[in-house]
Order: sequence, then C-alpha cells, then structure tokens
Amino acid sequence: QALAMLRRSGGTAATLRNAEIMRWHTALAREEGLYVEPSSAAAVAAVERLRASGQIGERDSVVALLTASGLKDPARTDTVLDEFLRVPADMREAVAVLQGAGVFAQT
Repeated sequence: QALAMLRRSGGTAATLRNAEIMRWHTALAREEGLYVEPSSAAAVAAVERLRASGQIGERDSVVALLTASGLKDPARTDTVLDEFLRVPADMREAVAVLQGAGVFAQT
C-alpha cells in the first residue's frame, strides 16, 4: 500500500543507515520528550536526508508521522538511551521520582 501511494502521489523515498535513525530516535526522546520506536524516527531521518539533498525545498510543507511508541520494544532502545528514567505506576511514587530527577520542581 505504501509503495502504491508513493507512486500515485509522485512522492519519493529514502534509504537510511541505522545510525541515522537511532540518532533521531535519541534526539526525539531527549530533546522533544517523544519516546518513539526507531521505525517512527526513520520518518524524521528521511526528512533530514531529503532536505539536505534538495528534494525537499526550503518552503515545502512536510508531514512526518511518528506513530509507534518506544514502549513497543524498549529493549531495542535501552542501549541508545542510557539515561532511561523508569517511573512507577503509583502517582505519589512517580511524582517523587520525577521531582528527584529534576523533571519538575518540588512543591
């Protein structure tokens, strides 16, 4: 289906190295708070590659869908996100962990 849509729309695709994908996976988690699966981070890596090659212009509009949660396969990303903060399900415990990590101020 994706290939058919690509052809119908006149779009393009990019092949990526794993390092490019994992770099964006890490950046999205650390800088944007988005813990996505590497397959989702590939969309942003592809935008970067296509922009650098000129296939996406400076004024072009682009949509990159980040649909898969990193919780789907956390073992795959544990080696990349070495500072993975585990937050308990209990609300009081979660608040204490987040405050202790400096995520938000203590009251």
